[in-house]
Amino acid sequence: MNKALVLLLSGVAAASLAACHPPQPRKQAAKAAEEAGSTYKTISALNCPEAQGRLKRTAADSDGKSCTYINDRGSEITLTLVDLDGGDAKSTLEPTEAELKALLPPRDSKAAAHGPSEGGGDDVNIDLPGVHIRANDNGARVRVAGVHIDADDDGAKVEASDSDNVVVKSERGKGGVTVDANDQGAEIRAYKAGPGVSITYILASDTPGPEGYRLVGYEARGPSEGPLVVAKIKSRSEGRNGQFNDLKRLITLNVGGGD
Repeated sequence: MNKALVLLLSGVAAASLAACHPPQPRKQAAKAAEEAGSTYKTISALNCPEAQGRLKRTAADSDGKSCTYINDRGSEITLTLVDLDGGDAKSTLEPTEAELKALLPPRDSKAAAHGPSEGGGDDVNIDLPGVHIRANDNGARVRVAGVHIDADDDGAKVEASDSDNVVVKSERGKGGVTVDANDQGAEIRAYKAGPGVSITYILASDTPGPEGYRLVGYEARGPSEGPLVVAKIKSRSEGRNGQFNDLKRLITLNVGGGD
């Protein structure tokens, strides 16, 4: 595997965690939240302002459990308050992931079959909605869901790769990230360790799905016992910084955990 690809994968792992899960603003506040068993607030109804950045609210349930936004590029964001009902976040969010996967075409992940490679010198260029990867022997640049990275080594573990497909996993004290990408599409999952739940899941496709979507995903945050604020995004156009930033600000407005 060439040096630039290793740098690329490491940078994705580091930046996904940093972008999705910024540090707590004050040590005392973080300590108090940890003693309370969560870094996030417990809420019984969503706070859904009429606008957040370029997002405009189009609907809101009277019980405060759900609201919907669109932006000027036609992206749709749905905010939902999800009870865990004694279960865990992973199993609770599995139906959401299945729903989102059905919106994009199936993708072959060929890297796992090919295994690690020792190739060198080839450029790696992957362009997808919200996911842009450039790498060669001179360096690597990554753009993932509006996050800009100039990659450097952070110890990410390459599970498999070839000249067009990459699979990487990184487990760190503050969380982990998994990236599986090729020129057909990408699947990215990141989580933050510690009290509470903080999970980000992104799917991107070069080919539109049956309803025209090319980028879908969610971010979920909340206390370990719930409820979670889950923000789902569905986009038919190129991913841009603003829609992801506005999505994160909506979640932070409700349960905290933002910058």
